Amino acid sequence: VEYEQEIKETQERKKDVEGMIQDCVKSLKISTQLEQRKQECQEKTQELEHKAKQHAENERLFYNAQAGILAEKLVLGEPCPVCGAIEHPKPASKVLEVLTKEQLDDETKVLERVREQCQSMSVAVVQLKEQLDQQIAFYKEKALRIFGVDQVEQNRLEEEQSQLASKITELQKLLQQWRNSKMSLEKAKREIPLLEEKCKKLNEELQMLEKEKVTCETELKNYLEQVKAIKEGLAKDEAEKLKASLEAAGAKVEMK
Repeated sequence: VEYEQEIKETQERKKDVEGMIQDCVKSLKISTQLEQRKQECQEKTQELEHKAKQHAENERLFYNAQAGILAEKLVLGEPCPVCGAIEHPKPASKVLEVLTKEQLDDETKVLERVREQCQSMSVAVVQLKEQLDQQIAFYKEKALRIFGVDQVEQNRLEEEQSQLASKITELQKLLQQWRNSKMSLEKAKREIPLLEEKCKKLNEELQMLEKEKVTCETELKNYLEQVKAIKEGLAKDEAEKLKASLEAAGAKVEMK
């Protein structure tokens, strides 16, 4: 009878252990799904940031184009339809290639869909995390019940679990910092062509200013030479007039 009881308890424990193995496999599957959803959510977030930045740039170009169209119709002395000014010292330039209002609206709808997808993915990640936490808690409770871990051992395991959780949190922070650095690097890489284009335009403007400077210096030189010539001509005329006056006065003196 004693052996039969031991066999029965062993079979029950074997059944419980097999159930724990199934629970462990289930937890691993949930954990794998959670990591996949986190990665997908991260990629979708990066896509959203990229599309939002591009949309903001397209909006800016669109409104600049509208300003350029209005600027083409400005007439000196007539009020601006936007600000009411009658002088227009620096009207906006016309932008040649921009999205239409319809295309911009379509882009806004796409951006909103991506934003909704991000929100849905975030909710899915939170739900999977809660499900995994519940499964782990159930697994631990079942292990304690089956193997009969005493209080001292349980406290030691809980302490190790707490230390491990702290390490995991620290690693997650480092991972997030790495991801942020990666995103900043990718953002900087995307901005390089824009900065290069701005530098190119600034160099072109600088070259134009240099040419204008040379032109102004030449004109100033010519002007100074003209002024000098005029002054020399006036001085010569004055000298000749003075000489003539002196000669006339001398002639009068001799006649007397």
